[in-house]
Amino acid sequence: MPGERLSNVELKVLVHSVFIGITVGFAIVIYLKLTHFFMHIFFFGDPFKTIKKIPFYILIFPPIVGAIIVSFLKITNENIKEYGVVRVARILEEGKLIIGIKDVILKIFASAISIGSGFAVGNEGPSAEVGAILAFYLSKLVKIPVTLMRTVIAAGASAGIAAVFISPFTGFVFGLELIVKELSLTNSFIMVLSAVFGFAIASHFFHGDIFPFIFQRTISFQDILYSVFMVPLVVIASLIFLRVKDSINLQIFYPIEKKVEKIMKKYGISGKYKIFVRAILAGFFTACLLKLTPYAGFSGHILIEKLIYENQEFAFRLALLILLARILSTSLALGWGAVGGLFMPILSIGALLGYLYALVLKDFLPDIYLPNSYFAAIGAAAFLGSILNVPTTAIVLSFELTLNFSVIVPAAVVTIFSMHFLLFYRELYSKYLEKKYKNRYKND
Repeated sequence: MPGERLSNVELKVLVHSVFIGITVGFAIVIYLKLTHFFMHIFFFGDPFKTIKKIPFYILIFPPIVGAIIVSFLKITNENIKEYGVVRVARILEEGKLIIGIKDVILKIFASAISIGSGFAVGNEGPSAEVGAILAFYLSKLVKIPVTLMRTVIAAGASAGIAAVFISPFTGFVFGLELIVKELSLTNSFIMVLSAVFGFAIASHFFHGDIFPFIFQRTISFQDILYSVFMVPLVVIASLIFLRVKDSINLQIFYPIEKKVEKIMKKYGISGKYKIFVRAILAGFFTACLLKLTPYAGFSGHILIEKLIYENQEFAFRLALLILLARILSTSLALGWGAVGGLFMPILSIGALLGYLYALVLKDFLPDIYLPNSYFAAIGAAAFLGSILNVPTTAIVLSFELTLNFSVIVPAAVVTIFSMHFLLFYRELYSKYLEKKYKNRYKND
């Protein structure tokens, strides 16, 4: 409202939100550096340079050892598992679960080891959760009013996302879209301040890349038309990803796990150790995929850099191989329970989709002036928005990844249409799975 003045309490919260952004920013910097450290430890240097030289009988050890370590940490402390930032915000606000600073530290270690040992999960999920938890405890210290606690928790999550993506507005929109879901003057100020300062800290240590495309404010109808035909590709790829993920979990991991569990019971071994079965299987298969291409594993950040920032050229067969390998590796990582997020792996798969689409499109229309990286950015946004149901966050991220106004409208169109088609399918498919597996495993 014009002329509206902030109360002393609101001013206190705004100052506190700056402190949250700075604290979370430093925490995420430590987390990212720790991830890079484990990558170099497990693979004897930069894995994208060393994996090709490592014999397979040695390459199988990093993912398996990493998975075993993370599984052990999860057994000793169940709070380090992935809850999802929305659930974390809710349970913190309602006081239903106590997650201490020790749990936060262990979660950072578990996630850094998961990614560092080659599994295709991202840093952003734990970053958002860590940001939310830190914001909660910092707010308890200064006695922030209960009525503003949800906003403050969202601010912490926003700062985590802003820091890990080095994208301040994406962080703000993420917190607004997933947690607060209500725009007001106070909510906006609190989350924007936290996101901006979290971004500023991370940007200082990890300098953001510059997208090598023309900064333009206009877009032609033809540009939108080129992108619209990407919708069926995004929907089909989303369906394949969801089916592969569910099939690996329900048809491979779960049956084997149940058989091993019966053997454990026979010899008096606790059933909680069955997680090691999934870990070893996932580690072995992940090593196989890494041997095919190192781009199959890890968070996918390097792949995003090459496809979007560097506009690097990949042969069609290589890009297709990486796409299929990342779908499998991400499904494996989720199936055994690697500690990490889905944003960056999903973004990388979407970017590959957009890149492949651009290669095919330019075979038919060689005069198209738009670079492959343009379609890679749109594909990344559409796939992310469709799979995780975060259209606004995905669209804003597509702009912050490229700093190109002409990307926003095509990204929005492809994302919205793809998401609605996929929502309809997921509703039908979830009912099918429930009916199919309820009877099969009801006596397990």
